[in-house]
Amino acid sequence: MGNKKNYDLLNKLAEKYPAAFSIRGDRKPLKVDIRFDIITAMPGIDWKALRIALRQYCGSIRYLEAVIAGADRVDLDGNVVGKCSDEDREYATTVLMGRDAKRKAKADAHAIHQAKLKAGWKPPPKVKVAPVAGARTEAHRPCRSPGRCGRASSHCVTFQTRRRRECLSVGKLDFTSD
Repeated sequence: MGNKKNYDLLNKLAEKYPAAFSIRGDRKPLKVDIRFDIITAMPGIDWKALRIALRQYCGSIRYLEAVIAGADRVDLDGNVVGKCSDEDREYATTVLMGRDAKRKAKADAHAIHQAKLKAGWKPPPKVKVAPVAGARTEAHRPCRSPGRCGRASSHCVTFQTRRRRECLSVGKLDFTSD
């Protein structure tokens, strides 16, 4: 499922339940297992799409920051149903710190690479690797269902002939196992 489909579903939820969902602005932590409330309220909704959209919504930086701040959890109508637990805050902190560390490591690697390029370093040229002798390539794959594979019958005959030649050259004479 693409990001556009997630975004459309989140927009739909924000239009129908503005007290709980916010596309722009501060996000409020949602009630635990709110997906069941949404499925009950919107019976035709695709639950897999909903699960992915909620994962995207609840994984956003603004949502995780709201969890860390200890904001109240809300249901679809915006009613307070509880507070974020210490475990929730710890998890949100861990996720955000991991994202920051990953972003910093990527920026550091980019800076090192740029420094090397400025110093005159050039990446090694790409080398083509020759195929190993005797290795089968995709073109030499035998047809698994001769005559029924949907390709031209000459295709099946060609692959069967190649297979027989390969088997004879190796010493295999059993043609029944395809």
